[in-house]
Amino acid sequence: MTGDYVVAGGIGYTGTYIVRHLLAERDTRITVLTNHPDRKHEFGGRIRIRPYNFDNPAELKQTMREASCVINTYWSKPINVTKVRLNYRTSTFSDAVKNSKLLVDACVDAGVKRLVHISVSNPSRDYDY
Repeated sequence: MTGDYVVAGGIGYTGTYIVRHLLAERDTRITVLTNHPDRKHEFGGRIRIRPYNFDNPAELKQTMREASCVINTYWSKPINVTKVRLNYRTSTFSDAVKNSKLLVDACVDAGVKRLVHISVSNPSRDYDY
């Protein structure tokens, strides 16, 4: 795989493995979207870090224009019916759905050719879905 990638959640648990794999390929440029741009990570200057900017769809779209492929690991993990894993103290499941839609819309508007969406929702027999 060569090209320009945006990995949403690229310094989180799942995203880190994806970024490692992509960096092993030559001629690959990676931009990582994160809620925590100042978080320490193992990649040094080999990746560009950008905030999600869900409150600024135009800037989110501009970031997506740089990509031939977007890999989205922005996911929710039910803690209870209304909480999500990312910023779970302040975000709701509805926020996660809204933000995921903004991310997909930015990809479509930017003309991204390939979007890979990964969702890990901590399935359990205790949930109705």
